[in-house]
Amino acid sequence: MMPDDITELPEVVCDLNASFGGGLYFSTCSGTTIDLERLGLTTGAAVGLRFLFNSGADCNPAGELADIMFVGRFVRDAEHGVVMQMEGEVFWRSHNDGSFNA
Repeated sequence: MMPDDITELPEVVCDLNASFGGGLYFSTCSGTTIDLERLGLTTGAAVGLRFLFNSGADCNPAGELADIMFVGRFVRDAEHGVVMQMEGEVFWRSHNDGSFNA
C-alpha cells in the first residue's frame, strides 16, 4: 500500500537488485550518489533522513514512467556500512500525471 505523505520527500535512486535481505539495500549505486550530491548530502549525512527511493527511469512499453518505488531511510549497518532501509512495501509511479498509485 502506498504511504500518504510522500509528495514532499526527496527522490533518490536505489538499485533494487542490490538487496541483501530484510528490506535493506546497498547504497553503492552511482545514481544514489549523484542524487544525494544534488541534495547536498553524502550517504553518511543522509543517515536517519527519509527519502522516496525509486528504481531509476523505468518505463513501460508505451514509454510512460513506471518506476518501482518505496519510502525508506539511510541507516548504518554494522556489517555493510550505510545502507537503504525500506519502510512498508513497494509501489509504482503513476502512468498518467506524475502522482503515485499502488
